[in-house]
Amino acid sequence: MDKGWNKTTLGECAIINADTYSPKEGWPFINYLETGQITDNIISDIHYLTTSEDKIPASARRKIRKGDIVYSTVRPNKNHFGIIKVLPDNLLVSTAFAVIRGKPYLADTSFIYYYLTQKSIINFFHTLAEHSSSAYPSLQMNDIETFEIILPPIKEQQAIAHILESLDDKIELNRRMNKTLEEMARVLFKSWFVDFDPVRAKMDGRWKPGESLPGLPAELYDLFSDRLIPSELGEMPRGWQESNLGEIVETVRGRSYRSADLNESNTALVSLKSFARGGGYRTDGLKPYTGPYKPQQVVQPGEIVIAMTDVTQAAEVVGRPAIVKSDRRFETLVASLDALIIRPQYPNISVPYLYCLAQTPLFQHHMVARATGTTVLHLSRDAVPTFPIYIPPNSLLKVFNDITIPIYKRIDISVRESANLK
Repeated sequence: MDKGWNKTTLGECAIINADTYSPKEGWPFINYLETGQITDNIISDIHYLTTSEDKIPASARRKIRKGDIVYSTVRPNKNHFGIIKVLPDNLLVSTAFAVIRGKPYLADTSFIYYYLTQKSIINFFHTLAEHSSSAYPSLQMNDIETFEIILPPIKEQQAIAHILESLDDKIELNRRMNKTLEEMARVLFKSWFVDFDPVRAKMDGRWKPGESLPGLPAELYDLFSDRLIPSELGEMPRGWQESNLGEIVETVRGRSYRSADLNESNTALVSLKSFARGGGYRTDGLKPYTGPYKPQQVVQPGEIVIAMTDVTQAAEVVGRPAIVKSDRRFETLVASLDALIIRPQYPNISVPYLYCLAQTPLFQHHMVARATGTTVLHLSRDAVPTFPIYIPPNSLLKVFNDITIPIYKRIDISVRESANLK
């Protein structure tokens, strides 16, 4: 141990679960954070509850201050932890969190956060949780308070935490930028290929030759039809084709596997865990794999996969798309049976086009309608190929690709940069 560093316990250097809310305080509303709403320091949602109309959960009790750590005591390996940097009014967090705050002049709260979120520490806590007497793996308060931690002098703690916070801030900036870029591509797709806004603008006389509209420069005018015609799917622009997804893509089922095949390797499975809820790719979902596979089941970074199964009760994963990212830990990525590879087989039908298509409500409704099961949902084999589509002219698809392919390349660069920073 370095000179000046001290071994202590978390209970001695931090304040844990200091403040509790009582209904007698009479708050008119509550912002309530549950464990599943924060993962790896990213808050996905916060419940807003009015005390006069909503039933306040019995677990909504822990008060919080700006800068406090929230660390889930239930299934620690799920990474439901973070630092509350922005504090909404009347914020309460679940009693399934330990709320941790460093003691002044002794422990820096951010340093404690980075210490506790090391993979080795998370695994240690999860092992303790699995041996608890609770119905599900959970840490006891004594486990947290007696946990030994090594602290450098306070100024060194602050310096270490400052560097790590700077890296995290850049990772968060990249995440928000990627979200904005993806939204730009989705909005453009919806406008051109779902709502037919340019066609309607021409039909209404709002867009005329030689003129520009917001998002529609004059040079694109001739690419769009000036009329909608009836079709079996509803109205579609004149000159477009009716078809189904199976006519323009190749679908490849992933590999079934045994637990005995999950060993350390430079090959990994793109598994169900690789899909984020609501769609998108999770970089932590890969499983090292040593079993057999076919060449066509190898997934290249940048290819699309569709989730074929789901264990969420609200069907938040089944039928959702993800674009696979490269991972320097593995040389080869193989689709598992939970993932269907979608490969374009039509001129100018690109990955960005298919990815935006697979995120539309129509696609999602089609997928959910073809999912069966109770505890585990399974997508039928024909769900993806039978999805009905319109095929736009190649000239319009090419312009869409010219706009969106650079967007997704920029996202991929940003994802790799964030992986390096992590």
